[in-house]
Amino acid sequence: MDKTLKNQLQGGHFDQAKELGQRLERLRSEFGGLQEVNEANQQDRETAFFRKAKKMADPMRHKIHTEEENEVEKQNLREISSIRERFRIQKENQTLELSRIEKPRMKYSRRRMELKNAEVRLCNLKQYDEAKNVRRMLREIDKVEEAEFNKVFDDKIALKEAKLESKQRADFGRLEEKLSAHRWKDYRRREYEQKVAAQNFTNKERDMKHEHMVNGMIRPELTVKPSALMTKRNHFKHTSAYYRGRQLLDKCKGKKNGDAVFIESLCGTHEFGGKKLSGTLSLE
Repeated sequence: MDKTLKNQLQGGHFDQAKELGQRLERLRSEFGGLQEVNEANQQDRETAFFRKAKKMADPMRHKIHTEEENEVEKQNLREISSIRERFRIQKENQTLELSRIEKPRMKYSRRRMELKNAEVRLCNLKQYDEAKNVRRMLREIDKVEEAEFNKVFDDKIALKEAKLESKQRADFGRLEEKLSAHRWKDYRRREYEQKVAAQNFTNKERDMKHEHMVNGMIRPELTVKPSALMTKRNHFKHTSAYYRGRQLLDKCKGKKNGDAVFIESLCGTHEFGGKKLSGTLSLE
């Protein structure tokens, strides 16, 4: 139309050139309005996609973190169960070992041995009353010395058991510290990922809004050969911040770059065989 307008001006057809110029201006104005409306609608769609992706990403991330937390707790329970089983085996082995320990022979005191010898001599001298009194003293001494001997032996057994219990308590305490450190390390990792994800969405939203603002400032072009501002690079939809909402939504849905969801065409089953459509056609 610009070429026609130029030819009319050169030929002196000013009235026709004026009318054609007005038509061209109206066409450009209408085209620019449509372009602006289309740009606004496209930006609104990308913003809606971005909000939907953010709304989907939060529950997905929360679900993943919950599963990871549960896995950490399961691992901790497995380690606690393992160490308790080891403690049980150690206790059984110690009980078996202690049951095989024979009590040593009783060693009496010198005082008791002297009284025993005195009892024998009195019996030899047929002084039975004195021997009876000595026997009574021996019984009292035997009770005390046997009780002390049994107490020493039992204390040694109890000391072995106490040492094992103390060692097991120390081992379990170290395990609890290890599991607590593991639990807090995983918690801080999830918290960091949560903060990074939130900041990532903030940055991407800011980049998308900036790209929308820049594209909104480009003047519409009614031409066959668009300028460099209107020409988009390869993979523009997959990499540009302008389509960040669509990109994030596809990622949340599990769709990778270059993937496509196959949808059966509405006319895929309609094979007319080159016939003209003059009414309703029944397909077998």
